[in-house]
Amino acid sequence: KSIKYVTYQTFPAKTANSLQTISNIKHLIKNNVNVELYFPLREKQSSDNLELLQAEYEFSEEIILHGLNHNYLHGRIKIFKSLWYNLSHFLWSKKTVRKLFKNNKTDVFFTRSDWIAYLLAKQGSNVVFEVHQVSKIRSLDRFKHCGLSLNLFLHHLNVRAGPYDRDLNDVFALFGVLDNYKLSVAPNDHGVGDKTF
Repeated sequence: KSIKYVTYQTFPAKTANSLQTISNIKHLIKNNVNVELYFPLREKQSSDNLELLQAEYEFSEEIILHGLNHNYLHGRIKIFKSLWYNLSHFLWSKKTVRKLFKNNKTDVFFTRSDWIAYLLAKQGSNVVFEVHQVSKIRSLDRFKHCGLSLNLFLHHLNVRAGPYDRDLNDVFALFGVLDNYKLSVAPNDHGVGDKTF
């Protein structure tokens, strides 16, 4: 078994998201899943040196690392940070999917990135999309203002496992997405145990 874990987080970093990603990967490997981690080299300290990450996060598991170029404005311009983050995230995701995973319908992908999940699922890839909350980019009001709906966002999703928070069941139930799409909601568990995967 193998998973391509694609994220817009960078490594090494002390953020909760980065720590959670490493924790997820460690548990996947302990369950005999081979993991390839794809992430942007978007900070000065970003590195895909395995020994450096093993020392930083105190793990010994073997992960195949793919640090990818990130030539976008996020982190370089100090005003409108949210705008540059979202634009850079979208452009990096689009380029990554197009160059590395175009029409890949055989591998299983794991991501917390809305854009990666959408772009991969749109082409029919198998996606595990980890969601902990309804973020601003996923919020219903923003979808309405853009002339979109949660149904449209999820229309192409071929999701093998879904959000981890129980309260998202209510949000998705409003749109009938649990019935209409290959989406499942797994309960939030503070540790990623054997039952999750």
